[in-house]
Amino acid sequence: MAPPKANQTSMQTQNASESNVAEAINSLKVEMLAKINVIHADIQVLKDDNAVLRSEIKDLKEDTAQIPNLVARIDDLEHENEELRTANDYLQQYTRRSNILVHGLPESIDRLSEINLVESIVQALGISSDRVDIFHRIGARKSGEKTPVNVGTYAGAVASTKSRPVVVKFIGHGDRVIALKNRKHLKSPAYITEQLTPYRANLLRELMSLKKQKKIHSAYSFNGDIFMKFGDDDNPIRIYTDSDLKKVQTKSVRRSPRLASSNESTSKV
Repeated sequence: MAPPKANQTSMQTQNASESNVAEAINSLKVEMLAKINVIHADIQVLKDDNAVLRSEIKDLKEDTAQIPNLVARIDDLEHENEELRTANDYLQQYTRRSNILVHGLPESIDRLSEINLVESIVQALGISSDRVDIFHRIGARKSGEKTPVNVGTYAGAVASTKSRPVVVKFIGHGDRVIALKNRKHLKSPAYITEQLTPYRANLLRELMSLKKQKKIHSAYSFNGDIFMKFGDDDNPIRIYTDSDLKKVQTKSVRRSPRLASSNESTSKV
């Protein structure tokens, strides 16, 4: 006897449901496997990135460990460079030991008049003109008005504030000493100074700026060396390098009061 129609329909429906569930499960498995594969791939990428990062961190740590050594090396090189610069500056200044600079001589005069004017200045300093080895202008020519000058007498000379200085080289160092000693006797707008190296001239210029700001009492050069004083009663302090200048600018150098009963001495920074 054949099964009833209702039972057949129920069985068909059940089989169809089971088939749908199986398909859904299979589809879900496929989807999950695909996602798992993607996750595995992502994990592998992360592992690779992590390995790269670990390697970079290791290299960074090694580089960081070298920083103190590199800093020490840089300090050594800077110190060596300053020593070389100081030695070179000393040699440059030594070549100027017989020189003076004459400032304020007008450039509108001819060479012969300039020779006569320089000879007048040298004689006014108590030195024979034949003690002059050579003299010439230094630096680039400056623009400015041409100033007339009477070269017949030194006292009649008119100085030009825009003129280039004249370097006068004497035959001997002693002539320079006499010239600087007697410069206070000059009666003219022109004046003389030591010829400093560019480096030392800049140190003195910076110190004069501090003096103008009333941060120090005085600054001057003597025998090619640069000195300053914080107060009138302090010992002079010799300035060798930019490092010394910075100490003065930050006032990290100690003042050295001069004892009334002792001779004036020179302090180091």
